[in-house]
Amino acid sequence: MVVDGRPGTVEVRGAGSLVSDSGVLTVVDLGYDNDDALPLARRVAPGTYPVQVGTAYGRNTALRVLLSPAEPVAWHPAGTVHGHVFGVDAGNLCVADYPSYAAVSRREKERVTDVLARTTDRPAVLPLTFGGEHAVGVVADSGWGDGAYPAFWGVDATGAIAQLVVDFLVLVTEQDGVLRHV
Repeated sequence: MVVDGRPGTVEVRGAGSLVSDSGVLTVVDLGYDNDDALPLARRVAPGTYPVQVGTAYGRNTALRVLLSPAEPVAWHPAGTVHGHVFGVDAGNLCVADYPSYAAVSRREKERVTDVLARTTDRPAVLPLTFGGEHAVGVVADSGWGDGAYPAFWGVDATGAIAQLVVDFLVLVTEQDGVLRHV
């Protein structure tokens, strides 16, 4: 693959697990105020799900939650009442169990944001345990940093949700005013 004249490869690696007791997920910048987290419009089955991160060119390219072993055959926006593109001011995005995330204090979220900022292994990705026994989410450096990143549900041949992907728009180019994946 070549982006901006530079050859590169995409690596996909495990980034821990996400445990959702509610089946209600959120995508949010960990540095935002508590009130900015909103639940995604579709629910998933409560459970423990593996999370993966894609990297290329020294950046995270996407965060993916594997909700079933099935392969997606179609993609649909994964949004809240405000849409499926999530704003970033603190250079990170997290996918988390919504009620668990909403119950965490602002101070604890700031502490984890600080841990992420001090992490020397870049691009960073960390489990969100917030002092509990299991990870209720995963936070990752977001692609180009501050900006806005879309999220999508990958559905299988039966229409069931198979994946949740947040695209950090690293592997896109603009052609005729339209963003296209490389």
